[in-house]
Formats: sequence, C-alpha cells, structure tokens
Amino acid sequence: MHPSHLKVWCNFCCLAQALEKALQAFHTTKMADINKIIRELWQKTYRGQDIDYIKIVADAPEGMRSYNYRWVRIWCHSKACPLLAMCGLRIGVWCFNK
Repeated sequence: MHPSHLKVWCNFCCLAQALEKALQAFHTTKMADINKIIRELWQKTYRGQDIDYIKIVADAPEGMRSYNYRWVRIWCHSKACPLLAMCGLRIGVWCFNK
C-alpha cells in the first residue's frame, strides 16, 4: 500500500472511531432525555402505588452497533422488573415497531 494511502486509511479509521463514540454518547443522552419525560408523564398520570415509574432500557451486545430495547418498571425503591411480567395486571404492551 502506498504511504499516502496508508495515512488516509489511518485518518479514516480514527474518524470512524470518533464518530462511533459520539453516536453512542448522543444515544445515551437522548435515552436519558426520553426516560426523564416518560418518568414525569408516568408519575403525573398513573395513580397506582405498585409502580414508581417505567423506563426504556437499551441493551447493546459487546461489539454490536445495534440495540435491543425493552420496557422495565421501577418499583419498591428502584427495583427493576420487565414490564412484560405485568401481563397478569392487564397492562398493555407498547411497541415501537410501527
């Protein structure tokens, strides 16, 4: 490989890594913003005492660029439980695939 090509390739790799880190930081910030809004709305509208609030959790497998999203409920002083476990309470399941 020509030395100038190698330099361009190294610069490209550095920029790609910086972009990846910036996108991950942006995603984390936006998820925190979304969860803050969801928490505020939940606490304003839900009148039950069994759930403090709900939030979206984004799981990213190591080395993957995709996320697996899931709803969790927070109850009893910050204990997390999957929202789907609440199907016996007849609470609907929300889907973002639409």
